[in-house]
Amino acid sequence: MELTTEQIQQIDNYLNNKGLNYIDIRTEVFDHIASDIEAQIDKGVSFEKALNLNTKKWDNDLKSTSSWIVGWEYSRPKIVINKAKKEVLYLSLFILFSAILFGFTIDIETSFMGNFYRSILLYFTIFITIANFIFYLIMRKNKVKTTYLFLFEKRVFFNIPFLILMATVIKKDSVFLFYSILAIGISLFGINLFRKHQKILKL
Repeated sequence: MELTTEQIQQIDNYLNNKGLNYIDIRTEVFDHIASDIEAQIDKGVSFEKALNLNTKKWDNDLKSTSSWIVGWEYSRPKIVINKAKKEVLYLSLFILFSAILFGFTIDIETSFMGNFYRSILLYFTIFITIANFIFYLIMRKNKVKTTYLFLFEKRVFFNIPFLILMATVIKKDSVFLFYSILAIGISLFGINLFRKHQKILKL
């Protein structure tokens, strides 16, 4: 049995109350709830009871939570945070790689890069930062929220300018290399988020 417009609205209201505004997850959760309710109605269960049973089943996944990996200050439905944590895993591994590289080079006091290679690395970092800024404007223009846009705003957009600033004001090559690699890694992470966000819009 297909749900009525009013019944569909009740499911939407439940998801709205839970703060599930990210379309990449919301659509999937909505489909699961609607399909389960339809199956239960076909077995003779009333819509109200079926809705109550299914919302209780999803309450744990949709309760508001946070994570240190994504950021304690960002509270979102648990299912959103869990997906965000998987996406951030790549970035975390890259930061670990950068820290290890920094550990190997921190004791090098002399210049080992040269002004030419230093400039090339800096210009490349600035270039992909500008690209990320353009990607962010495109994502915001669509006015569609996804987990990927959420991560882009919280873990990419505001971090890169700080890293580039640190890289330009510090003279020591090892520290410059550390901040530059971090900026490049976060920029590549942002490009990947943009690609996934655009893919969701095409579905």
